[in-house]
Amino acid sequence: MGLINCYIALKDFESAKAAITLALKQWPHEDEFFKIDQTINIFLDFQVSREQIENRVAELELELNNQKIKYQNKINEVRQWALKLIEIQNSTMNSKQLTIESEEDWQTIFQQIHDIALYIKNNNEDKVTYNKIKDKFCQEFKGISKEGLEFLSTGEYLYQLHKDQEIDFAPVMVEFAKVIEIELNLHLKKHKLIHKNTNLTLGQLNHQLKTFKVSTLPNITSFLDQLIRYRNGSAHTGQSTITKVEKVREMILNDGWLKLIIS
Repeated sequence: MGLINCYIALKDFESAKAAITLALKQWPHEDEFFKIDQTINIFLDFQVSREQIENRVAELELELNNQKIKYQNKINEVRQWALKLIEIQNSTMNSKQLTIESEEDWQTIFQQIHDIALYIKNNNEDKVTYNKIKDKFCQEFKGISKEGLEFLSTGEYLYQLHKDQEIDFAPVMVEFAKVIEIELNLHLKKHKLIHKNTNLTLGQLNHQLKTFKVSTLPNITSFLDQLIRYRNGSAHTGQSTITKVEKVREMILNDGWLKLIIS
């Protein structure tokens, strides 16, 4: 008993178990040995459970550290494009809100924000999800151009990727607005209302459509007025919110404007 108690005190439960096993072989009916054997079994079970817990804790700590690294990398990626976006938007802060007269200036800003949208897409792209979005739109919007489909799919992919985050949604906004610009140009060319080699900006298109009415596009200018206002806001820090993007998305996808234009 002294030897067994010594092993227990040292927490060497395996040696204590070996000793009690030998003791029970020698004195199988000794009640004291039987009781201490049960106690040692409890200690052994506890020791195994503790080791399992410690191993699981170590695994969870490793997993947590890996997640922290991934999360930090994600934050760094967001910072990179967010800082670039703010830099672009700051360049417009001292100028007036973009109008039809400054559409050429807008095209330069658009290209810079579009490059950011492509950067986000290429650094986060889940090709399966992106292709599902693209296939869905291809089926839903029959007749949409290849270029328009790319902008629409990119805008939707970025929207789905960030809709639960607090970010500046300017890159999403410009992608959605560009779809309408592309398809409107094609629609007017198809009806021979503009020259086939002409490509007008959204503001220029709206100006033209206010000059002459197009029977195939009733009330289109009221829609374009709203879209341009939301689009122009993307040139200013913090103006492209999730609420505004969802309003534009609703007008394009669910209110029938895109389908009307490509019909």
